[in-house]
Amino acid sequence: MIDIYRVLTLFPSLPPSPQAIAFAMNESFSPSLKSMMDFYNADPSADNLQQLRTKIDDTKSVMVENIDQVGREGGREGGGVN
Repeated sequence: MIDIYRVLTLFPSLPPSPQAIAFAMNESFSPSLKSMMDFYNADPSADNLQQLRTKIDDTKSVMVENIDQVGREGGREGGGVN
């Protein structure tokens, strides 16, 4: 959203947004908006939230594997924690 705001405020051919008529900026701004939408929808590095979710999922997977391994080792004689 910040990128869209920056483009809207810096785009020289656009009228100021409070004075813009509905859809007046559509023709000149839609290619820029489409480009930004394509970037944010296709490039995983652009989405910080998705990166965070991926890291959390990876961490959860490692934790589950570790818990399973401790459970298996705990069943063996001498394999438990003292």
